[in-house]
Amino acid sequence: MSTPTNKERFAGFKRRMDERNEAVRRELDASPAATMSWTATIGDDDTDVDSVSVSHDRQLLVLHRHVDHNAAPPSAEHREAGRWRYPNSGSDTPYPADLIVHTSGTQTSIKIPDLPLTRPVVQPLPDGQWLAVSRHARFNNGAPDHNAVVLDATGAIVRSFCIGTSVGHVQTSPSGAIWVGHRDEGIFATWRTPDGDANPGRAGIVCWSPLGTKTWDYAPPPEAGPVYDCYSLNVAAETVWSSYYAGFPVVRVDPDRTVSSWPSGESVHALAVHENRIALIGGNSGAHDRILLYEFGDSALTKVATIRLELPDGARIPDNSIAQTPAWKVEARGNVIHAVADNNWFTLDIANLNG
Repeated sequence: MSTPTNKERFAGFKRRMDERNEAVRRELDASPAATMSWTATIGDDDTDVDSVSVSHDRQLLVLHRHVDHNAAPPSAEHREAGRWRYPNSGSDTPYPADLIVHTSGTQTSIKIPDLPLTRPVVQPLPDGQWLAVSRHARFNNGAPDHNAVVLDATGAIVRSFCIGTSVGHVQTSPSGAIWVGHRDEGIFATWRTPDGDANPGRAGIVCWSPLGTKTWDYAPPPEAGPVYDCYSLNVAAETVWSSYYAGFPVVRVDPDRTVSSWPSGESVHALAVHENRIALIGGNSGAHDRILLYEFGDSALTKVATIRLELPDGARIPDNSIAQTPAWKVEARGNVIHAVADNNWFTLDIANLNG
């Protein structure tokens, strides 16, 4: 019997993945649908949406960059950082932007005259302040980029600091705790100094104070492995939920920093929690619009239902939503799933899911 070639191995792998994708889609086609509710329209043709995020009090935070059609966008230039290529963390020229704070019926605007970061995610802080975080930072031989800035209520910069690179998720709590989930490039980045490892994202899930001081590094419980890539993060009041590679456990970090975990094995891109239930949202292999509803046990999750997530017109969440671009984004805070689709904001409270 001949040994398969690399080309044959790849063809076999692709065939198995296609078969798995088809099985997932067949299951979803036969599953009940959960329809999201339209909440608000965001954006217009005169501004570019740089980022979209959800606050702890369930406001949609939309950062609009003023468009100069003759200028390149702030992230146009890329620079080398170790093995990976990153968009710049900072804009070579600070630019004006508007932070639009949407609720279900109203919106307010905060003008930021000189934003120095590339497409940052914005989150609220106490006392009317705001946090803006760009996703990448360069080490610069021990003088890393400051890819986090704190703004006051007028949009002026109060302070800046480095929050680590390859930021996959950033959410703040009502008390002002800044929670960051890092992707693999940020966890394994080599930031060496004479005093040791200076990579602030090594733990994968990290908590910071509004003053720019790291206050906590995630340490997995014995039944869960370390974080190699933080896939999802949900800061609900002062409790934090996450799922990550490897193994994809569901972990809970209580306000006293006690960590609990439940095995799931599902690679999901968002999670929402209500009482004794958790919704695992999205996933690979054609599961981008899937909700897996589970109930918590002492040490295990019990599956309740598989549900298909859809928009009010019956359309499904598109496959590119897992890319988390400003045009398409799925995020969860507390028990509510939020989706942004073509300048519209949709929500679904998992307390209303049947199963």
